[in-house]
Amino acid sequence: MSLKSRLRAFLGLPEVEAEIREIKETLSKLSDALEDLQSKVDAQDEQLKRALTELSRKADMGLYYELNERLETTRDEIKAMEAEISSIWDKVKFIEFSFSEHSEEPEMTVEELASIVEHYIRKGLTRPSELKKAVGVSWEKLYAALTYLKLKKRIARIQKGRRVEYVLVEEAEE
Repeated sequence: MSLKSRLRAFLGLPEVEAEIREIKETLSKLSDALEDLQSKVDAQDEQLKRALTELSRKADMGLYYELNERLETTRDEIKAMEAEISSIWDKVKFIEFSFSEHSEEPEMTVEELASIVEHYIRKGLTRPSELKKAVGVSWEKLYAALTYLKLKKRIARIQKGRRVEYVLVEEAEE
């Protein structure tokens, strides 16, 4: 038993290495699932293109309506898959962030944290308290990421009375 293990056992600290290995395995599984979903989306997109090509070649109205229905079904399937990919992507980002918080490796960069914050702003979480809960970081890290995004002109800060909200620059210009 190493000195490090003895010290952890004495202090009652959990074995972080086992948790990190488990998080890595989960991340790997989620990554594989994300790749599978992406290939399904690509296949649906290819089917959609073929349906559009068939539609443009055929003048028969019955076939037009049938292909149009298949097209709408395919679009709905793609939207469902995109939502599932987004959900898995959120989980992957959370696990990556959680892994970076528990590992002895360097922490997540400001750019990576900023991309996560920007993702949640895009989903509609605009207030700092909502973002802090969703991302799960300290106030210092959150405001560092928000400042970074403001400097890159990707978000804008809006003061509404005593409330502060952050919106994407495209939405602020509208």
